Amino acid sequence: SSNQYMLTTKLCIISSFTAMGIWGLTKKRGDNEAIITTKEVLIAKADALYEQEQYQEIHDLLINYKDSGDIEIIWRLCRAMYKLSKIMSEVDGKKLIFEAYDLILEALEIKEDNWAAHK
Repeated sequence: SSNQYMLTTKLCIISSFTAMGIWGLTKKRGDNEAIITTKEVLIAKADALYEQEQYQEIHDLLINYKDSGDIEIIWRLCRAMYKLSKIMSEVDGKKLIFEAYDLILEALEIKEDNWAAHK
């Protein structure tokens, strides 16, 4: 039963990335040049993991990009950090909240009118 759940979860992730890949190939710049950026892949993967409540995986995926200056990545990382703080010990949870708070303040300095960062 547990193995079936894990297999189903993985298939859902793979299916969403397959669909994203097909969509990405149809996105055009110019005449014949197909593009899909690393950022788009990261965001799509983080969003898919968020829907599955895989907050630690999101954290592990995005933490290396915390200094990227990309508000779309940073607010997703902070959202995952907040969710993770809810399942940690009180002390570790508070540390994570303070770290996320500092990150989101920096992100708001980059683009203060981003609605998601204000959440």
